[in-house]
Amino acid sequence: MKRFLLILLFPVSICATDIRPIDLPESKREVTFAVEGEDATSASYYFFYRLAGDDRLAKVRVLWNGGAQSKPTITDYYLDGSTIFIVERSAERRDLPALVKGKDAAFETVKEHTIKGLGDETLSFESTAASRDERITLGNLISILTMTRKPVPKSLR
Repeated sequence: MKRFLLILLFPVSICATDIRPIDLPESKREVTFAVEGEDATSASYYFFYRLAGDDRLAKVRVLWNGGAQSKPTITDYYLDGSTIFIVERSAERRDLPALVKGKDAAFETVKEHTIKGLGDETLSFESTAASRDERITLGNLISILTMTRKPVPKSLR
């Protein structure tokens, strides 16, 4: 019986993990970034990813380094046409050197949600009306997209 349950649960866990092309290890990505410091120990890093040769952004990552004592937090905005898939994550402090270079690390997913365009200039949120958190998330993304981006410096690669 245990074997049967494991076989049934395994495909579900694979389907729940939706790996996007921008996150595949073999994908060639072009990355630009911006950074804002809050104080001597706290900063937010913004990474803008696109597949090599593509003119459109595929992902925007916001990394808060956690300041002096907190875990780093990561928010990934996956942009796919008129749909925005948002994944909020946390990571361990030991992964911070890789994260500030725009690289991936072992993450713990905290929350996921989707904002979808319906084609008639209407946005559809998971609930019938946008929650306060969804409105803040969308406002944050709009603000981030207006930032001046630079190539990732060699010192961070």
